[in-house]
Amino acid sequence: MAKPFTKGISIFVLLAAAGAAGFLYLKKGPAAGFKEPPGAAGGQAALSGKSAFVGDTGYLIEFPSGYEVYAEMRGNTEIVFFYPKGGKPTTDESQYKALGMVRLEVSRPPEFNGKLATLEDLKKGVQYSLKNNKETFTLKEEPIGRAAFQVNITLPVEIKQLFVDGAGVFYSFTGADEAFMYSLAESIKESGGAGAPRAP
Repeated sequence: MAKPFTKGISIFVLLAAAGAAGFLYLKKGPAAGFKEPPGAAGGQAALSGKSAFVGDTGYLIEFPSGYEVYAEMRGNTEIVFFYPKGGKPTTDESQYKALGMVRLEVSRPPEFNGKLATLEDLKKGVQYSLKNNKETFTLKEEPIGRAAFQVNITLPVEIKQLFVDGAGVFYSFTGADEAFMYSLAESIKESGGAGAPRAP
């Protein structure tokens, strides 16, 4: 069985050594054989003609009614797939454009030097990892009501990523359809422990 083709930046780990990046981002796709976590099916609800998914940290995200959601926890990271009904989630990012799929990863910021990592730290880590892997990319700031930045990777596979700052979490969207990723990101509503964007 072929291994999933994953080029986007995923699960991040702090490095003890000092460096300009501060921490390194490891490229890891979700484990094979996805298993829906308890209560995931109940996390979807009708919302004004759209559907909604309630994540592990209490955030709510809207998605088109013609789409399905699959979610699982991998350690402390929640991985959520949005895809047209009848499809199947995959970590093979070379298929995301044809499948109309977007993957979301929600992780709590790691601590670095006694402080929680910021979106700026995340951006430095992403740039460091992509340059280190000799990947071709562009990066731009994309405020969407909260701090965010987008990375367009063109080689070795064309894929887009949108990193969004949340209340005590980072949201990382991976896909080929920029408009779809932005509609998902802009619909995020946080509650409880994840109530509002963090103060700078």
